[in-house]
Amino acid sequence: MRTWALSVATALLICGSAWAGYMVGTDVESKRNEEQAGRVIAENEALRSKLQNQAPAAEASPPANSAQQPAEAAEQNAKEPAFIDHDAILDAFRRTDDKGGSFEITEKDKQEMMAEPRSRDYKWVLRTFVEKKLGKKLNTFQTTSRTVNPRILLATTTDGTAYEIEMKKWLAYDQIWTVERFNGMSPGDVGSVAPLYQAVKKEEVPKNVQDWLEPLLASPEWKTEYLRDGKKTYVLIKTSSSPTDSVEVEDVSLWIEEVTVKYQTYDYANSEDRSFANDYALLEIPYEAKDGVQFTKTLSIVR
Repeated sequence: MRTWALSVATALLICGSAWAGYMVGTDVESKRNEEQAGRVIAENEALRSKLQNQAPAAEASPPANSAQQPAEAAEQNAKEPAFIDHDAILDAFRRTDDKGGSFEITEKDKQEMMAEPRSRDYKWVLRTFVEKKLGKKLNTFQTTSRTVNPRILLATTTDGTAYEIEMKKWLAYDQIWTVERFNGMSPGDVGSVAPLYQAVKKEEVPKNVQDWLEPLLASPEWKTEYLRDGKKTYVLIKTSSSPTDSVEVEDVSLWIEEVTVKYQTYDYANSEDRSFANDYALLEIPYEAKDGVQFTKTLSIVR
């Protein structure tokens, strides 16, 4: 009996201790949760206050995807690089009689350039010329001549000006490069120069020009002929009677009162597709060409 009572007392003591422990643990956990909840509430209140303070500033400034103001848009467009049509610039230079200015390279100039090893690099000489002589910054350049000495380049500067620059390499002076001639043209000038020629068909020319063409086109031989008709000049380059012969105009240039026409010939005898064959080229040039027309064949290919 005494043993049973002792066991009951011990069990009650253990249960009481466990309950006390549970209550203490529960109270600590509750306090911890309350503290954590308090921190979350405080943080939310701080974030809400911050967002409310920022709201007026956000309303005052336009959203990132909103339309730009005209001044801002214009400024951004001004920073974008301008499209440069090199072919149009080259055509404009060819269509003008103005060949620009030339330089006299003295012995002193050559000796001074020989002292600078970079003078043997035409690109360095070109860049230095544009910066020091023209007072501009080089944007693009490319060689446009078939020869490398002398070398003719088309250069553009960051202000939109185009230059045709002729350079020469002096073999007897340590192979230095010098600028011999340059000619400048603004973007407005490029568009204002009238086209030098227009490719036309025989049906599109006046009756007197058609009468001039008929016997030439009927000839079985190659022909290079021209006709002055008032203020215009008509140029004809005709192939032979072979259906595989073809002709293409490469370039037309004007110097004072003389027109130069460069052309290429093709033979499609080895080609199954002869749809590229062009049996004649007829050009209408809005100049009288008082000093005549010079024809130069620059290329002949069998395809």
